[in-house]
Amino acid sequence: MTNSAIIKKATFACAILFVGLFAGFSHAGALLTWDWNDGTTQGWLGSSDQSNLGGKFLATNFGNGSLQMFGLVFHRPVVAELATISFDLTITRYSTVTSPAGLTYARLQLNPQLPCPPACPQQQILYWNLDLSNLAFDQTRTFSLSMKNATSINPDAPLPDFARFDLIFADPQFDANTSSGLLDNFNVSAPDIAIDIPALGPSQLVLMAALMLLVARRFSRR
Repeated sequence: MTNSAIIKKATFACAILFVGLFAGFSHAGALLTWDWNDGTTQGWLGSSDQSNLGGKFLATNFGNGSLQMFGLVFHRPVVAELATISFDLTITRYSTVTSPAGLTYARLQLNPQLPCPPACPQQQILYWNLDLSNLAFDQTRTFSLSMKNATSINPDAPLPDFARFDLIFADPQFDANTSSGLLDNFNVSAPDIAIDIPALGPSQLVLMAALMLLVARRFSRR
């Protein structure tokens, strides 16, 4: 191999290294996801009953004071402080109100795995109020919620090691009702992580050029 060919290859390799190191990089990913496309409830429960309707989770309530959807227990540290929770919600019926906008208690909660009795240390509960204003029955609304904007119950207590996402909907009096709702595309996602490395200064460029020449000359002697 000629010196010219070796130098060209060394230059090409360093150029690739330069792009890889100094162009920055980003990463994003789903931490938890449920889409119910498999025709099952994927372990989620409803107040009175649950089923899969058209690839969505259907929760039904008969006679209780609220419509609730109970998620699966997971290892809570998986959900980072900067994570985002998103989902599609449809309230299909609620017998005590004329529209979902009448459900003044509408929350997503991050609950401990099991209620903690008074004898053991209390744990934090995080929640987000859901805006159902101007929402009609059978109309879908997409929510996107940030972990950092959650409200904390027992903020001085530790967060649970194992937790689950629950949704709860009720009228102002928590009257007994017949109700149902659909949930779809429930995702907990990590934020984009981008690292921008500053451009090289003149001294670093000279150093890199010298390193390239040294590599080229070393290979040329073989």
